[in-house]
Parts: sequence; structure tokens; C-alpha cells
Amino acid sequence: GELDQMYLLDLDSNSLTGSIPDSMGDMTNLFIVLLNRNKINGTVPRSFVNLTKLEVLLLDDNDLVDDVNFLCNGRAAEEVIGWVAADCDNSTQPEGLLEVNCSSSCCKVCCSDDGPPCNDEQYLINNDPVWEHSYSRHYFRFEN
Repeated sequence: GELDQMYLLDLDSNSLTGSIPDSMGDMTNLFIVLLNRNKINGTVPRSFVNLTKLEVLLLDDNDLVDDVNFLCNGRAAEEVIGWVAADCDNSTQPEGLLEVNCSSSCCKVCCSDDGPPCNDEQYLINNDPVWEHSYSRHYFRFEN
């Protein structure tokens, strides 16, 4: 179905594999996208330039290989993404094995697969402009 009204997508820590679908760029009301702590590979779809309302994008702790500066370059002031996290700390990577290229003006948090834990906070996202409402993540464990 069409998810063009969705504004928060929390897929953090779901062991997702494969690549990010290009059609996600059609979800133009997305404000918060949490794709971190998965096993996503490939690149960030160029259709993400359509996500002009995006404020938070967490891509860290995945297997993406890309230059994600396109997410920030050329955006109008009111379209600048406020918080981007990715595996862009390439200081521990061998030459030629860069994971994600992201300038410090674009990515606010740069993690490394081989480095210390990074961006491990549990995010409390306010998905409603009324501050007494907030988003909280609930974890469930199912056992046999």
C-alpha cells in the first residue's frame, strides 16, 4: 500500500538484510527514519533527496558502502537534516575499504564497525509537536 502519510519509521535493531528500497524516497512525509543496527547493504537510494522533511536519519551499524553527502548538499535551509548517523569513521578501515563517506557538516555521528560502541542510545523521539506526547520503544521477547 501507499505509505505517503507516514512520518516516523523505526526499524532499528530488526536484523534487516538486503538494500534500502528506492520507493522509500516516495514517503515524502518522513520526518524520522531509524534504520540503524541492522544488516542493510548497498547504497542509500538517491530518491532520499525527496525526503525534504527529514530531521533524523540513523544509518549506523549496517553494511552500507556509499557517499551519503548527497543527502545534505544543495538543501534549502528549512530542509537541512538535523541529525545523521552513519558508519563514516573510516580511521580504523584499511585503505580502499571505506564504508560510508560523509562529511562532518552532514553526519553528526560517525561510527566504525571496528571501533567502540557508537550511537547506542535508546532514542526517545517526540513524534508530535505537543511535548507531553512522546514516542517510546517497547521491546518484547517471545520464548518457546
